[in-house]
Amino acid sequence: MKIHIIKINPGIIPLLTIIFSFSEFALCSQSLDTNGVAGFRVGNKWGIIDHHGNMVSAPKYDKLSFYKNSGTYVINEKYGLLQADGKELTEAVYEYIEPRSYYGLRAFQQEGKWGYLDNNGSIKIPAQYDLTNHFSDDRTVVTIGDDDFLIDREGKTIVQLEGLHYVIYNADSIYVARDSSTLLIDHEGKVVKKYPFSTYWIDGTYMTIHSSYYERNIKKGLADMNGQILLPIEYQKIEPDSDLIFVTKNGLSGFVNKYNKSVIPLGKYEYVDIFRENNFYTEYRKSGKSGFVNRSGKEIGNEFEQTRRFLLGAADVKQNGKWGSIDTTGRLIIPCRYDFIYSLGNNLFCIQKRGKFSLIDRQQKPVSKKKFQACMVGGLSTINSSTLIIVKKRNKYGVIDLNGNYVVKPAYDEIGYYSWS
Repeated sequence: MKIHIIKINPGIIPLLTIIFSFSEFALCSQSLDTNGVAGFRVGNKWGIIDHHGNMVSAPKYDKLSFYKNSGTYVINEKYGLLQADGKELTEAVYEYIEPRSYYGLRAFQQEGKWGYLDNNGSIKIPAQYDLTNHFSDDRTVVTIGDDDFLIDREGKTIVQLEGLHYVIYNADSIYVARDSSTLLIDHEGKVVKKYPFSTYWIDGTYMTIHSSYYERNIKKGLADMNGQILLPIEYQKIEPDSDLIFVTKNGLSGFVNKYNKSVIPLGKYEYVDIFRENNFYTEYRKSGKSGFVNRSGKEIGNEFEQTRRFLLGAADVKQNGKWGSIDTTGRLIIPCRYDFIYSLGNNLFCIQKRGKFSLIDRQQKPVSKKKFQACMVGGLSTINSSTLIIVKKRNKYGVIDLNGNYVVKPAYDEIGYYSWS
């Protein structure tokens, strides 16, 4: 389980919002199941449709934001809570409500103070805090003035946290990060262990550490969960990723293992990205050309002008001004002949040619005859999931499936990406 930094007010930045303006070439993916819903806009009002195209709620809201089976709506700059089926759980009377709940509670703001609502929209903890964080199991950290408190689900203070900069915690452990130390405390607020370094990220395997919170140009290191330092505090950037650790030192990036032994030397590439899928390659740039390198340092496809990371076994590449796609051996499976391409998985691709977007298969045969002004991916298939693509035609938005069939005919001024339960 990931352990989250929580000294950030979740009310400021929603984790998932479906209200935004689409770029003509923007593509983004997410899985959804049969309970998927999306916001649609007609004029300046938003409503809700399901992924069959059925209207769940008529357009009457100024904004909509969803996470899974619930979300928030806005009327006259005030927030309310609603379910994915359109049922309004509260009136629009709050300054903000977080779209996502954690362990059945979500932060809300009223008259400048923060509190918590339950999933039915009832006030569980009244608005009284200057800063809130999401719940992890039965606890969270809140701020009043300059003081931080660990509280339970009823709002009862467990302990006041002194000298706090931020807290990292999961259901079993709470880590209080100070200027030059980190404390592990139990449910009663008692110190169980003290680490001789400050930390800002823990993933259950590693602790990313630094010597002092206040130092300029803070240098970072890595420790295990017992506090043993694995990588010395000498790097500008550290991002653990399973067996490899992405590091930057003196402006040069590369990869080392947990024993600080070089795997991909720092500075070998002008640019190298972190690994985002365990068994695939990551992007690099060297001598003005882009390609991919795997976890052992093996390179493929080092002759391209531009690349995009692997997704479901395919990566999009640009050569001589045109786009195609390669597999994990570096072989071109779609020749570089298109103005734009995006791999959808399932041997399907969204391509742009002569200003129009359409779907093709691996043999470059059209999936359907339909062509569009723009395509935005709204989901990628996984087991028991649907795959929907938001499209634009004649300046209106609709939704198609991977067979090119309309799920929602282009009739709306905007459609938000689908949320799912």
